[in-house]
Amino acid sequence: MGVAKWLLASYLFGFASARPDIPEIGAYSNPVPPNNNDTVKFGPCDVEVDCPIYQYCYTTPEYAQYEDAAGSCDCYYFYGNSGPECEVFPGGLRPALASFVMVLSIVSFGLWSVTLKQLMAVKAFKARSASGHVVIACMIANWFEILMPLSYVIYTTGSDSSYMSHDVLRGLSFGLCVVFKLGGILEVPIMWMDIVIKSPGMNSDENKAKFKKIALGLRILSVSSGLFIIVLMTSGNTPLAAILVLLLVMLCIVIYQVSSRKLAKMICKNFFELGYSPDDSKFTSSAEKSGHSAAKNILLVSNKNVAVSVLFIVVMVGYSATAKVPEQGKGVLAFIFIHLFLADLAVFQAIFRGYVRLGARKKLQKAGYMKGSSQVTSTSTATTVISKSSVEGL
Repeated sequence: MGVAKWLLASYLFGFASARPDIPEIGAYSNPVPPNNNDTVKFGPCDVEVDCPIYQYCYTTPEYAQYEDAAGSCDCYYFYGNSGPECEVFPGGLRPALASFVMVLSIVSFGLWSVTLKQLMAVKAFKARSASGHVVIACMIANWFEILMPLSYVIYTTGSDSSYMSHDVLRGLSFGLCVVFKLGGILEVPIMWMDIVIKSPGMNSDENKAKFKKIALGLRILSVSSGLFIIVLMTSGNTPLAAILVLLLVMLCIVIYQVSSRKLAKMICKNFFELGYSPDDSKFTSSAEKSGHSAAKNILLVSNKNVAVSVLFIVVMVGYSATAKVPEQGKGVLAFIFIHLFLADLAVFQAIFRGYVRLGARKKLQKAGYMKGSSQVTSTSTATTVISKSSVEGL
């Protein structure tokens, strides 16, 4: 195990020391670009780490001047680098934006800390439960959300001559953030499935085994995806990492929409006929009203998740379309897109923090940590309503 850790550390940190030295403009005269294009300043490359520090591997047609290379190096316009050796940092918008997003992440982490303290005070936190997994995963992800913009602050202020913050900290923090963030996101549908699997008609050994396989598969997906993203980021394939995140977000949308709608229909069979805000006269019993309320809460969480995910997709597409094209605002647009993505993570945190508190609101209200009248939790209501009915399939 120690050897594996050493190899992984050597692999990741090796990229920081593997960067070539900064050459002078025109130092790469052999081979000469076929068209002798003035755009090509620092020679051929295939990925970002083929270039010296402060430079990026561009592959658009004007940079694809070598037959045996995908593109050529130029100043890292994403960060606004310029100068004879790309050593000049513009300051201004970039470090300010990264600092603002970092502050948002710190505030989010503080709110999670308060929530965890309150849940433990009212004995509503169980680390081994699905809701406990959501809290733990989101808090750890939140920590890496702080480190990600921190790496941008360090870079854009010219404070990292070793380039470690860019080549190592950035990739590690983003990849590990995905591991725990995706784990927290997928833990919510696992929590919903857990409710169903405990109900009469669904609690067979076969269904329990199937549930465990699905839960394990979703957790493996989050871990393996995050590790792959770390490899992509630290090897200079940032746009590919963005595309992978894009696909994962799309998968999460499908999982949430399918699982939430099926569970809502099981809790309240005529939910979609009644709508989200029916009159009390439409309910035939108090149990049906409680079931409708629980189903509504589940669907609202799913719909909020989809709304934030759609914004994720928009900013990831924007980043992927502008990251490798220096003409697109000289990198400013790509930098703004990636920080909109990071800021959007804070919205995700707020959604899940609110849902976790909703599940324990009866105890939190009794202790004075939440306003409003004490009501039955959505999770317990769902379990009660399902247990009174015979349900088939999730």
